[in-house]
Amino acid sequence: MKQTIILIGLPGVGKSTTGKHLYSQLPRSQYVDGDDLWRIHPIEVTDINKEMVEHNIKSVYQGFQKNRLLQYFIFSWVVANHELLHKITTWFKDTNPVIVLLECNKGTYIHRLQEDQRDLSILDRYEEMQSNYNEMDVHRVDTTDKSIPDIIKEIQTFIPEC
Repeated sequence: MKQTIILIGLPGVGKSTTGKHLYSQLPRSQYVDGDDLWRIHPIEVTDINKEMVEHNIKSVYQGFQKNRLLQYFIFSWVVANHELLHKITTWFKDTNPVIVLLECNKGTYIHRLQEDQRDLSILDRYEEMQSNYNEMDVHRVDTTDKSIPDIIKEIQTFIPEC
């Protein structure tokens, strides 16, 4: 049976890194970083761009569904509110998605942002985004002080038949 794993969390929390490592541990899997399907310059959140991204995500997922050799579809993206999470889970509903929120304490988060040389202005929205995530019914993995292999092992406990 095919399975979708959706990794969500703040920008810079480690979704892409985790997704790549999870992909390498799950045989017959495909990993898609939602940022790659939204990478346009300049980035503008408009209806036409949202439609394009939705089309891109659905197209990649349909390709996964058609490939009888693949079992796992791993998708990572920020997904900062309930509405977007609901929309995405309906796109993937036929594979009963496992949704995993990656989080860490604020000090670790700031360190990761600095390490990756990311724009620290995202911290202005930290509390709001954390509040949104706190209200979501998802599996939670606190990545603070954990190695990637330990994070992967924890995520695998949420995946049926894994």
